[in-house]
Amino acid sequence: MIGTRKLQFQLLFFFGLFVFLSCRAKTFFSVQPDYTMQVPVVKINPSLIQVPIEVPMHVFQQELNKHFKGLIYNDSLYENNDEDNLKVKIWRTKKSIQVDGYKQKIRFMFPLEIWAQYRWQACGFCPVIEKSTMFDIDLTLNTQVQISRDWGIITTTTFKDMFFSKEPILDFGVVQIPVTRLIRGLLTANMPTITAAVDREVTTAIPLKLYVEDAWKKLQEPVLLDSAYQAWLVMKPVNMFLTPLQCDPGKLVAQAGMEVYLETKVGTQPEEPLKTFLGPPVIKEKLTSQFNVELPIQIDFDAATRIARKNLKDSIFTVSKNKKIRINDIEIYGKSGFVFIRADLDGNFKGIIYFKGIPSYDSLTRSIYLKDFDFELNTKNALYTFASWLLHGSFKKTLDKYFSYSIAKDIEGTRLALKKLLQGYTYDKYFKISGDVDQLALKNVFCDDQGIQALLVSSGTAVITFLNFTP
Repeated sequence: MIGTRKLQFQLLFFFGLFVFLSCRAKTFFSVQPDYTMQVPVVKINPSLIQVPIEVPMHVFQQELNKHFKGLIYNDSLYENNDEDNLKVKIWRTKKSIQVDGYKQKIRFMFPLEIWAQYRWQACGFCPVIEKSTMFDIDLTLNTQVQISRDWGIITTTTFKDMFFSKEPILDFGVVQIPVTRLIRGLLTANMPTITAAVDREVTTAIPLKLYVEDAWKKLQEPVLLDSAYQAWLVMKPVNMFLTPLQCDPGKLVAQAGMEVYLETKVGTQPEEPLKTFLGPPVIKEKLTSQFNVELPIQIDFDAATRIARKNLKDSIFTVSKNKKIRINDIEIYGKSGFVFIRADLDGNFKGIIYFKGIPSYDSLTRSIYLKDFDFELNTKNALYTFASWLLHGSFKKTLDKYFSYSIAKDIEGTRLALKKLLQGYTYDKYFKISGDVDQLALKNVFCDDQGIQALLVSSGTAVITFLNFTP
């Protein structure tokens, strides 16, 4: 009898212990995920933004009139030029230098004022007579403009024509000596000196390298495209292409193509990246004003973790009739092309578990979601023997619903911001951007260690107009 009671007591004890242990929370010692599996890496191609660069002729005119003034030529000795008995001084008049262009040349019309003094002696015993005159001429020069490999302006100026407002005459009373031929010959003989001065002044007036280098650096500063959407554009230029310069009466035009990595970030202002240095221009025979853009929108894992913690931290889930778990903390990060979710759980299950999925795009809802969302393999294998009820419960399905992010507003915000940028954006009074952008389309979704990237593609047209050449 006593033995039977003892046996019953033992059975009750072990049954109670079993029930007690079954009801206690199980502490799970997490196994690190397997990071060796990799999703194929998506390569982001640099965007090719092909834009006509236009320099209005009035910019050249403004700079030349600023730098090219005063005395241009001075011949103060009668003995010069094989003793031509002529002294000459040439100034630019108060009238403006006029500039226009055609083909690959810029044409300068210089209004000049000339003072000429002639020494005349009728015979060896006659007195020496000196007479002077003042007159105006318009000198026309053609300048061929090229860009050097170090972004310098290379000009080759040649004489085209000269027009006398009136024929210059030296009046000696009984004798009147026309000096048109002498002045024309003198100017023609000294034209290399004059054209060299023009080349020097044009090169000095337009420090293109300093300007382009400054603009190249400024382009790499994050630009707030839209304050409502908090959309930032970051550009990392790689190369710049140029076609030979062409001119028309109103402007100088070069088709330029910029190979650049673009990134749009929605949220806080991104840190300014290390700036690239301007290399030599790559000369191409022909480019168009069409640009093609690959533009990733990045959703930072830090931001995604903040949102997940706001929505899930301290949430309690019923995973079966008698079992509940609470999320103490949650973290989202990326590795090997996968999105990993680290969840710190409490309740009937204590421990850290890992989920993973591949970022994908649902075109119907215009949302990014995690494809193949499931327990990470090492976690899954361990749970089979430790808490299989967690695997087969509703926890994973419930959690899955929280990891969907609509990017419809981000796409629309980026499109509107780019459109706004291309409708007359002036950058520090240096240049103006105008153009239009086509509808943005999503090409791919992937992730790296920093965040989920939604890769958008678009095309459009753009024109950059330089406003001045004073960096």
